[in-house]
Order: sequence, then C-alpha cells, then structure tokens
Amino acid sequence: MNAGGRFLLTALVAAAAGCAALRAGAAKSSYIEDQTRHHVYDQPIAQIWTGVRQLLFERGFEATDSDVAGSFATETAPHVSYDGKTREDYLLLGTKISEASCRVEFTKRETGPTGTTSQRDLDLEWLLLQRVDPESAARIESEANEAARKARD
Repeated sequence: MNAGGRFLLTALVAAAAGCAALRAGAAKSSYIEDQTRHHVYDQPIAQIWTGVRQLLFERGFEATDSDVAGSFATETAPHVSYDGKTREDYLLLGTKISEASCRVEFTKRETGPTGTTSQRDLDLEWLLLQRVDPESAARIESEANEAARKARD
C-alpha cells in the first residue's frame, strides 16, 4: 500500500471513529433529555420546590410564587443582557400528582429585537433532577451511557 492509500485508510478509520463518538454522544444526550422531560419526582412538590427556588437564586433570578389548585408556579424578573438588547426570564411550574409525587417544568423566555421566544429548559431541569433526586439521576445517567454504548457499536 502506498503512502496515499495508508493516509486514506487512516482518514476513513478516524472518520468512522468520530462518527461513532458523535452517535454515542447524541444518543446519550437524547436519552437524558427524554427522561428529564417526562420525569416524575417521588417526593412532595413542597420538598422539590425548595430546590427549584435555590437553583433560581444561584443564577441571580428573583422570583414570585403562587400556589394555585395544587400547582406551584414561579415567574422570575428578567435578566437584561450586557448589551441591553435581550432579556431572559423563566416561568416554572410544579404540578402535584399525588401527595408524594410531582412534576416540574422550566420554561425559558427570551425577548429581543425580533420578538419573544420560549422553550423548555431541559438542561436546568436535568440539573434540578441531579440535585434533588440523585438516585434517579444516577439511574438515568447509567441507562444513557448504555444507550451511548449501543449507538457506538
């Protein structure tokens, strides 16, 4: 095999390894996002809500609470970007499923020159899950690693 052939073979092997690593990373992220999106905490909402508020305060957000019909809701005051062109705030909703279980959703809103967008912030929800339900988070991470391994193979 000449030098050009060896280079091409090396490049193909490297590309295949890179693709496998990308597939594995995507599979792991997708699994964690899906599990986070549908997670039900086996703890009362009042207990989880303490972690929600702490997470907001650590990020410098001020919040107001309301408890309406078994649901907890928090809306934060907006953070203004350094250039003053965009604002970011959160709407959080905690829903009591039973006396011993609940769900929590973080919705991030960004307002800028082109309008307002909102989307669920699964990264922040995952951080909350890791903090207030570390056993479930460890199980999800283990299952996500297995999904990554299968995607890589």
